[in-house]
Amino acid sequence: MGTGDLNLLKSWNPHLLKNKKKVWETEQQALAEHQKIKQRQVELEKERSLDQLASMNENGTVSKRKNGLEWMYNDSPTKTSQNEDFLLGRREIDDSVLKQTKKDQQTRNVGYQDTSVKYRESSKVDASILNEDPIMAIKRRQFKKNYPSYKTI
Repeated sequence: MGTGDLNLLKSWNPHLLKNKKKVWETEQQALAEHQKIKQRQVELEKERSLDQLASMNENGTVSKRKNGLEWMYNDSPTKTSQNEDFLLGRREIDDSVLKQTKKDQQTRNVGYQDTSVKYRESSKVDASILNEDPIMAIKRRQFKKNYPSYKTI
């Protein structure tokens, strides 16, 4: 009576057409990704060869090309040992270094001190101009109208 294959009714059966389709699609995606990776590797190799050609000197020797970040990685060993000694408490900062940093700060702040004096002088003038400003007078009247209990100085 029922000699049909019952496995064809199961969703996990590998012989079903929909399961074969899913397997084929995932294989195609994996192939496409693999091709993209190979293509990117070829592009990177071309870029490296172009960079190497661009960094060659006139005499044919290869020099390291500067990208502007060397200062982060090229810390001299003397400075690192001095920094480690200071951080570990083995050495204290010399007074000459502190004096030098104070001098540097003073030379940098000279321009700022002049502008702060000018600002204080100009603020006195600005206060007298604000008292004569017609728009400010209108704003004061509106404020007094809206807040009659508030006393102004």
